[in-house]
Amino acid sequence: MARPSLTQEEIDRFRAKLCDAAIALFATQGYEAVTMRAIAEAMGCSRTLPYRYFEGKEEIFLEVRARCFHQMLDHQMAAFNEKEDPIERLHALGLGYLAFARERRHAFAIMYDLYEVDVPSYPKLAAAIERAWRLLAAAIQETIDTGALVGTPNQISRLLWSGIHGIAVLEHGKRLGPGTNPADQLMRPMIDALIQAYRPEQT
Repeated sequence: MARPSLTQEEIDRFRAKLCDAAIALFATQGYEAVTMRAIAEAMGCSRTLPYRYFEGKEEIFLEVRARCFHQMLDHQMAAFNEKEDPIERLHALGLGYLAFARERRHAFAIMYDLYEVDVPSYPKLAAAIERAWRLLAAAIQETIDTGALVGTPNQISRLLWSGIHGIAVLEHGKRLGPGTNPADQLMRPMIDALIQAYRPEQT
């Protein structure tokens, strides 16, 4: 008897479960220990079943990274949408980024540490990264439109992201030294300093 075909919703649901299993294994055993066989065992399914949904673990992690970027952006937007002032929205993006890096440590590590599975041609990952850049660029453009900043959105966005990401990575790697939430104490003045550098000249 022929196997009934799955709906796209059922396919997406199982792909999501495979991704969740891969993240869980990564969190406890590291990237090298994550294999298609280990994922199948963790899910209690046949060793061949995961291959019906992904070509291999590299593709699974590309999918995982795309999902994590979308989740981080949703995290940032929740903080972003609570603010109305354009400058405060920039602070919200930075603090939302930091909060995601803290709360989803393993997702953050997968997003930025697994360079060996970084394939620019993977459309879902490329789209997820592009979506994140569009939000930051739009927030910068909004601030420029109010007259609070002068410059090009692309340049300011990249500088701002470099600072935000740098603080998040340093805290993630426990390299900021002792103190109570030192990253929180650094994020706002860092963003303020960058904003000050792009303030209109006073005449």
